[in-house]
Amino acid sequence: MVRNFMHKNLTIDKLLQNDDFIQWIVGGNTDSLMNWDEIINEASLEDKKVYSEAQKILKKLLALDVEGHIEKKSDTFIDSSYVKLLENYASQKTEKKVFSLNSVLKYAAAILLPVAIATLVYNYQSSTNIFEDHLLAEQYNPEKIQIRTNDGKYYSVDGVKGTSWITSNGLFVSVSREELEVRKADDFKADKRDMYTVLVPKGQRYEVALEDGTNVELNSASQLAFNISDSKYRNVSLDGEAYFDVAKDKNRPFVVKTKRMDIEVLGTEFNVSTYSSPNYYSTTLVEGSIQVTTPNGGKRLIEPSEQARILLDDYKIEVHQADVQDVVAWTSGRMIFRNETLEQLATKLSRWYDVEFIVDDELKDIQFNGTLSKDKKLLHVLQMLKYTEGVDYKIRKDTIKLYKD
Repeated sequence: MVRNFMHKNLTIDKLLQNDDFIQWIVGGNTDSLMNWDEIINEASLEDKKVYSEAQKILKKLLALDVEGHIEKKSDTFIDSSYVKLLENYASQKTEKKVFSLNSVLKYAAAILLPVAIATLVYNYQSSTNIFEDHLLAEQYNPEKIQIRTNDGKYYSVDGVKGTSWITSNGLFVSVSREELEVRKADDFKADKRDMYTVLVPKGQRYEVALEDGTNVELNSASQLAFNISDSKYRNVSLDGEAYFDVAKDKNRPFVVKTKRMDIEVLGTEFNVSTYSSPNYYSTTLVEGSIQVTTPNGGKRLIEPSEQARILLDDYKIEVHQADVQDVVAWTSGRMIFRNETLEQLATKLSRWYDVEFIVDDELKDIQFNGTLSKDKKLLHVLQMLKYTEGVDYKIRKDTIKLYKD
């Protein structure tokens, strides 16, 4: 009955004045009374669009917690910032509904209170409120998660604790030790020179939430480069491994560029690996469809549960059925290996634990099957190798030698 009531004559205005919906956006289902994930899942396609628009508005309001520009919040500020944002959304709808200031104040306050934004101001003319001012500038460090800007400077996210700000060209940026999230303000001005590259070292993972709603989870020893533009395609570049959950947009295809292949999608979930070992790049489709192309003109359409492999020596595309669970296990902190040689396993462990392995030739072809959890210590893994296959080890700083016991 509650769900039917929620879907009846649903409007953005109703959702933005629903305290429990607001609480769900702020704190998730653990803080809300209703299961909004389930409610939205059961909604019609049209109502899902209404829910999506309301979520975008609320998340943009949350992003207005602009660090470093704290002054007394005034009605003028709310009128010029919140109302402008909300009415821009309302003006795009067929009903052309206009929000009243009192209505805006009601749910704006409901959002600001839980996140403790008691005072806030945003100055569009500020010259100091730029992306680089809020990160830890340093030289390239292969042991830290870093962000590289188009001018070749590196910024570390270590020590950055859930901060948000807006760039000079109108881009909301939120950064924490676990995730970088970007969103466009209404007055965003695209600039092709604003290229950001997220670099993830061995032994770590990181998530990137792009402004179109696409989520990218980066595996260890990986790099993702992206630009927020208004071009025909949503282009990103990848070196390493990542899991993509691409937001649907039939008018702007999403393209993942790598050195050996390009992957074009409209909206789907898939894994991409460009690690040089084994001797191919691969992309594994979870749902939807993707098209893989190579520099020499090769092209294949990939279906769910298929893996396309691009051989590094001749760009040939091979398509195989894949165990998707095995391929994407790393996103949940697990490594599943089936009939893998010790040499192949050592390569994966090297990325996972940020150590180098030296494997004696006589051991390289020993095969293993099993599952490892990321919370297992490296010593536990080495002991497993020793007691199951008689593989002994010596540890010297960041290098581990594996030899016959």
